[in-house]
Amino acid sequence: MKCLSKFLVFGFLIFSLFLYSGEVNAEGVEYDIGINAGDVFFSKTNLIVGQPIRVYAAVRNYGLRDVSGYVLFYAGPNLIGESQVVSIRAGGYTDEVFVDWTVPQGIFNVRIDLRGQAPKDENPDNDTALTAFFTPEQDKDNDGITDKNDNCLDISNPGQEDADKDGIGNACETDDDNDGISDSNEVSAGTNPTSSDTDSDGVLDGKDNCPLVANAGQEDKDKDGKGDVCDPIDNSLPTDQDKDGVPDGSDNCKARANATQADKDKDGIGDVCDSTDDSAEEETNKEEENTDIEDTNSEAKNDSPDSAEANPSNDANGSSGENQDGKANDTGEVDGETIEQVEELSQVVAGGNSLGLLKIDTEQLDWSTFIFKPNNYEKGNTYSWNLGDGTVVSGEKIEHKYAKSGAYLVILESKNQDGFVVKKAATTAHVGFFSLENLFFSLPIGALFGLTILGGVWGARKLKRREEDIED
Repeated sequence: MKCLSKFLVFGFLIFSLFLYSGEVNAEGVEYDIGINAGDVFFSKTNLIVGQPIRVYAAVRNYGLRDVSGYVLFYAGPNLIGESQVVSIRAGGYTDEVFVDWTVPQGIFNVRIDLRGQAPKDENPDNDTALTAFFTPEQDKDNDGITDKNDNCLDISNPGQEDADKDGIGNACETDDDNDGISDSNEVSAGTNPTSSDTDSDGVLDGKDNCPLVANAGQEDKDKDGKGDVCDPIDNSLPTDQDKDGVPDGSDNCKARANATQADKDKDGIGDVCDSTDDSAEEETNKEEENTDIEDTNSEAKNDSPDSAEANPSNDANGSSGENQDGKANDTGEVDGETIEQVEELSQVVAGGNSLGLLKIDTEQLDWSTFIFKPNNYEKGNTYSWNLGDGTVVSGEKIEHKYAKSGAYLVILESKNQDGFVVKKAATTAHVGFFSLENLFFSLPIGALFGLTILGGVWGARKLKRREEDIED
C-alpha cells in the first residue's frame, strides 16, 4: 500500500510536468514568449499535394512584460518562410503568425523557431516546437478533390457530375448517359448527352428512330430507319421526281417528263434523255429520205426554171428547200431535232392531268418578219422561244425579223410555275429566197436588169449608126 501511494504521487508529478510544460514560465521571469506544437495549424483541413496553403502558429507571452518577435517555419531541414514581427502583451496573451506555402509531395512535419525577441527572452526552453508528421493526399487534376474520392482522376471536374451514376465522372466518359450514342454525336443530333431518353418515350436515344419526338411505337412505314412522326417523306410510295405519271422505278428518263416513254432505239433510255440514237436502220432511212428529197428538189429546179414565178407561195415561203443560212432543211430538221420529235415531246402529263397538245400560230408580216404566239395561252405559265437562227427570247407573243432566207425551226417551250417544261411545240418559218426584199436576190437581179437595159441602148445606137452609114 505504501509503494502504491508513492507510485501515484510520482505519476501525478510527471503528468503535471507534461501538462504545463512550455506554458508556464520560470517563476519570476519578466520576458518570456513561447510556442508549442499544439498551436501549429493549417488554413485547410485536407492537405493536398501541390495546393497552396497557409501555415499558422500561435505565440504566447508567459512573462510579466510585453515582448516582440517573429517565427521561422521549417519543413524538415528546409526553410518554409519567415513570419511577420508581432508584439504580445504580458499576462498570457497570444498572437498568430503565418507563412504561405505549397503542400509538398510525401510525409513531412513542421518545426517552428522563435527569433528576434525584444527585449531578450529570458526562457529559451519554449522557443522551439516540432509537430507530428503529416501525410498529404494526391489530386492529379487539381480540381480540389483528392484522388481517392475523385470520379475522374485526369480531368478536372470539381462538381463530380455523373449522369448515369456509374462512378465515372461525365468529364471522363464519351457517353455520359449510356444510351449507345457518344456525347459529341448527341450534341450534333440535338439530343441530350446526359439523358438516355431525350424525348421520354421509353426508348433509349441509341435505339430510337426519332429521338427528338416521342413515338413509343417506333412506327416506320417505309423502313428507312426514320420514324414516321419525324419523316416527311414516305418512301413506301413510288416516287416520280419528274411528275410525268410514271414511277421512277419504271421511268426510262427520271429527270425529264416523258409520259409516253418514247425510246426509238430501244436502249432503255427515253428519247428525251438520250442524246445518241443508236438505231442504225432509222439513221439509214433518214439519210435515204433526205437524199430522195434533195434529188427531187434538184430535178424540179432543173426542169422548171420558172417555177418560182409559176408558184407564188413557193417564192414567199421559201419551200423550194434552199437553206441560205444552214438553219433547217426541207424535212424541218434542225440540229438533229425534227418537228415530229418536238410534237411527241409535247404530249406530256404532269401530276396525272393531261395538258393537251400545244400549237404555234404564225403570221408573216413581210418577206422575213413573223409573229409567233401559242394557240392556247395558260395563265401562270412562261413561254420560251428558240427562233432557229440562234435567237432565244421569252414572252407570250413574239415578233421576229430574220436576216437571211431559209427554213427556220421554231421551238416553243411552256414552263409551269415550278420551272418544269410542261408543253412543247414547233413550227417552221420559211423565208423565201426569190423576193425583192432579199438583197441577195434583188441586187443581182437589179444589176442584171440594168446591164440588160444598157446593152439594149448600146445595141440600138449601134444599129442606128449602121443604118445611117448605109444611107450615106
